[in-house]
Amino acid sequence: MTMKIKKILLIFKKSLYRLKVMEGKNKKISRLLEQNHVIVKRVISSHQCHKNSLEIVKRVLKSFGFDVDERYRFTGININDYHLVVLVGGDGTLLKVAPHLKKDTPVLLVNSSPADSAGFFSVCQANQLESILEHIMDGKNKPVKLPRLQYSIGGQKQPNPVLNDLLFTNISPAASTRYFISIDDTIEEQKSSGIWISTAAGSTGGIRSAGGKLMPLLSKRIQYLVREPYQHGKPCYQLCGGIINYQQKLKLISKTMKAELYADGIHARHQVEFGETIEISPHAESLKLFCHPREVK
Repeated sequence: MTMKIKKILLIFKKSLYRLKVMEGKNKKISRLLEQNHVIVKRVISSHQCHKNSLEIVKRVLKSFGFDVDERYRFTGININDYHLVVLVGGDGTLLKVAPHLKKDTPVLLVNSSPADSAGFFSVCQANQLESILEHIMDGKNKPVKLPRLQYSIGGQKQPNPVLNDLLFTNISPAASTRYFISIDDTIEEQKSSGIWISTAAGSTGGIRSAGGKLMPLLSKRIQYLVREPYQHGKPCYQLCGGIINYQQKLKLISKTMKAELYADGIHARHQVEFGETIEISPHAESLKLFCHPREVK
């Protein structure tokens, strides 16, 4: 079955060089660039690679005759007006835009600077886009449905779904996080550095680096992992980490005076008051993403 594409929303990131030097006039970074300091060694090359990729993407989309709207930020946009969203950047670009994407609008990520940008969610690089679009339009490449999470804080449901992960922790990384955690009928008081809660897609990121397990990309199950549990001589916690099915309920009750909940990295953060309950469950709407076949297992 062929896919009809007429109108495309093209969203691109701005490179560090463009944001901080060209537009931001950041003197400190400019001085480091003049000194050829190791910390900024790849800033210009990454900027140029991203710029070239964006130009290629625009040229390819024009060659297909699509009606293309270009945006840097996702503001004032009715996503229902578009048949496809094309992102130019890396995984962070997708995580920034994903909360605004509805289940019926598929998205395609082009990794614009592979040497410097994480691109797990990308389907291709810029020079491969033409063949990818041909396969999409003739039905050979179909989007997959990535499960997402929803969460509430203090009984208030948060509007944006989570594609990757949630991190509950003390506002200070040097301080401990105190809370009750419950899964179904099991509840436990804990003290640790915080807790990761992840989708299958997010299992490739922070939770895996902390010792979690890689999950099949399309799994609807939820993974959680307690970071650096502090048990001061007591028996091991029962609920230190694991994978739960989508019918099970995961709750946290904060005993931390100054805690925060981060959604998809730095893209959303919420203060969590002492005594407030966080509830996590699967979101009703998955994300339709064109991805590389090797990632679908």
